[in-house]
Amino acid sequence: MRKRYFLFLLMASIISIDSACKKSDRTYDKESWLNAFNKQEVLNVKPEKVAVIEELYKQPGLAAIDDDYFYILNGIEQTINIYSRNDARLKATFGGNGEGPGEFRWMQGFRVYSNYIFVNSPGKNSYFSKKGELLKEVKCPPSLIPCLPVGNNYVTRDYSKSSERDIHSPYMETKTILVGPDFKPKKILFQKSLNTAYVFNSKTGQNEAWIFPDICSFKIYNDNIYIGLSSLESFIFMAFDANGKQLYEINRPYRKQEITGLFKEIIRKKQYTMMTNENQKVKIQFYDYFPSFCNFEVADDRIYVFLYPEIDRQRILILDLKGKLLAVNLIPFDLKSLERSSYRILFSNLIHNGESYYIKDNLETDKWELWRLKICDIGQVPARLSQDK
Repeated sequence: MRKRYFLFLLMASIISIDSACKKSDRTYDKESWLNAFNKQEVLNVKPEKVAVIEELYKQPGLAAIDDDYFYILNGIEQTINIYSRNDARLKATFGGNGEGPGEFRWMQGFRVYSNYIFVNSPGKNSYFSKKGELLKEVKCPPSLIPCLPVGNNYVTRDYSKSSERDIHSPYMETKTILVGPDFKPKKILFQKSLNTAYVFNSKTGQNEAWIFPDICSFKIYNDNIYIGLSSLESFIFMAFDANGKQLYEINRPYRKQEITGLFKEIIRKKQYTMMTNENQKVKIQFYDYFPSFCNFEVADDRIYVFLYPEIDRQRILILDLKGKLLAVNLIPFDLKSLERSSYRILFSNLIHNGESYYIKDNLETDKWELWRLKICDIGQVPARLSQDK
């Protein structure tokens, strides 16, 4: 009887300690947090051109950057190009259209790890050396896109209509799933119905494209998984370890931001007059408000949360990995850039040592350029820890 009693006390203590730890992860200064949305001082920073890319691209994408290299994906040719950070010289090119060894039907997932480069394409996962040499390829179900390694497992997403009876439902069920080395599902990390970008309106008989829908995405950092949920109701981040155990949740209120008429006008003028067939155009629709944030990145032992632009500025909330607000910075934003770039590409952010990197097309020289913008003082960022092992 005494042994059972002591065992009960031990289990109660463990549960109490675990609950206390999780509770402490979720505490925050609500007043300071809400004041972050009222800050008006814009950082006195300007974009800096880092390099001119001499190679010609039709659909380039800056996919990764580290201390030594930056990596550009060529969407047309399905190749990966590795450039030196020092002189922007092309060091290696690998991949290509096809289904043979080292080739891709379509790159769906890409990530640079400490000692290899990983590419996910429909039906296979490819592993390359840091010099672009093919190390191995592993077959995987074509439905697992993207599919990225975390520990001994993989993380993927799945989308489906919320109701099988209503194929025109405005909602899409999104799942973030942990699968094992055998690619069999181990655990659903997150599941929720979100509004979707494309809807068929049965009343008007017209297809509609809703700009700025809900967003649910994941990032991998130091063998942990970070899921971010941005919707009209939610500002949430969830952290999991490589085996799918939830570590904590960051759930915060936010100030709703109206989608202004100026934003709508620019978007409508852009290339969003899409065609579903030769005779019917897609109607552009907008919600009244933006979702809570447009993108996030986990880097520098920080969570960088990018809110939607406020006409000529963009707000960045800088959190530690547990959700503590470290800083809020406003950076200049060129609203006219929406006229030249897809808004999805424009709101993609690649962070390295407190700087945001992106590529843009110089229309005068007809060359692509690598640019960076300082978004955080290095003093706000701790010494860089070892990355993926």
